[in-house]
Amino acid sequence: MKKALIVSLALIVLLSAAACTSKQTSKAKAESADTQTSATEKQGTTAEKPDAENNAVNNSGAESSSPSMKIEYSKQELDLDIPTVAAQDVQITIPTIPEINLEINESVQASPYVATDNRGAISLDAEVLFAYNSSELSDSGKESVKGFIDDYVNAIFKEDGTTDVKKITVEGHTDTDGSYDYNLQLSEKRATAVMNYCNELHPELKGYLVAKGCSYDYPVYKSDGSVDMAASRRVCFVAE
Repeated sequence: MKKALIVSLALIVLLSAAACTSKQTSKAKAESADTQTSATEKQGTTAEKPDAENNAVNNSGAESSSPSMKIEYSKQELDLDIPTVAAQDVQITIPTIPEINLEINESVQASPYVATDNRGAISLDAEVLFAYNSSELSDSGKESVKGFIDDYVNAIFKEDGTTDVKKITVEGHTDTDGSYDYNLQLSEKRATAVMNYCNELHPELKGYLVAKGCSYDYPVYKSDGSVDMAASRRVCFVAE
């Protein structure tokens, strides 16, 4: 009986020891698994970081291609050879007119109603002919045109009624104030008004006179190179 009791106690001790060993082994395995999981997560985090940096680089590259990108050039790249022109080197080109106009000018130059512009063309002062921004001949304008055109007809027609003139262009000119298109329309209307009045006074001019608006294509310049606004507003007669 005593021997059986001792054997039983020994079995209990062995079973308890085996249980403890099993428990410790399971705990060690669990801890080892946790350690491996943590290491794996850490590696994953580390692996994601370069991607984030790459994304940042890519985003930076995308931003650098936007219109607001600031581009810096070296001085050598911007050293462009751009010629400069001194003020005294600027030349004003004045168009020429047929020489026949110079001959006509000698006959009508004494008229108090006319002058010649910088091309040598016979010129009537638009401020005398028209009110501001108007294309309707004023009373003083009609008087000026009549006083001129009588002398002009006598200058271009011979006693037998023939002439060497093929065409007479009535040019309307404006100053450089305002838009080109507006001044083009105004100058054409003024040239047409003068042409029609000349044809009314001298029907023999029909077929010779042609109206043309020039806007401010041919301004008159002062000696210092600036535009003479008053002298630029004019109606000219150019024979060919």
